[in-house]
Amino acid sequence: MSVLLDIAKATRVERTMPVIATIMIPLTYAKSFSVDMVILVVCCVLTYMAFGLHNAYRDNDFTLPKYSYLLSFALLGSSIFLSVYNEKILILNFLWVLLGLIYNTISRRILFADITILVFTHHVLPALFAGWILGLQKSRILGYSIVIFFVFWFLIQIKNLKGTIEDKERGYATPATIFQNGRRFIQLFREFGFVMMLIPYFFFDAGIVFILSLLAINCVKFVCDSILSIEKNLKITRVLAVVFLLSWAVGV
Repeated sequence: MSVLLDIAKATRVERTMPVIATIMIPLTYAKSFSVDMVILVVCCVLTYMAFGLHNAYRDNDFTLPKYSYLLSFALLGSSIFLSVYNEKILILNFLWVLLGLIYNTISRRILFADITILVFTHHVLPALFAGWILGLQKSRILGYSIVIFFVFWFLIQIKNLKGTIEDKERGYATPATIFQNGRRFIQLFREFGFVMMLIPYFFFDAGIVFILSLLAINCVKFVCDSILSIEKNLKITRVLAVVFLLSWAVGV
């Protein structure tokens, strides 16, 4: 039982929540739902679980059995098999795999490459392809995708504040390992990401519910920033990011 629990933890399936929340935005604008969207979400979860388990096995993050490596390929294979149902989802799946491989190999040694890839795999590509599948106008798809890109590109820089000593030893290129004031830059990036959350209200019809949610988000952020270190705020930032996306979807 403990082995199965470790495998479940290693998949880090909870980190697919930002992706699913991102997909809610084009769904709301389209005001429609289809089987394709269910398959898109399932494929997203399976692919992420596959890479999460693969990385955990490679990095020895958990005590995992040897067959975990094969299980990760089974999850990925299941995702690709399901995505055959819709050629757009199949294309997205291959892009996920390609970018996932780049992320796991060379991206950490190129400044900002890891963050850029994460933003595309977790937010921009799901937003673009969901809008494409739902038949939204190209201008609408491009517009919200650009906003999502910049909000999260600045916001999730905070992840590179964790394990900076290990990052230096491994030769990873992040603001915290390269620049003298890199940690301060990352904190400023995060603040700018929260400021950019206002854009949907002014340009994408997000209403009063969205603004009230942003107020609550910033109140929680203020309290957490006051009592916790910036490194410990990583999980809080992830939760607030999901709330932002869901508030945007609900507020339209």
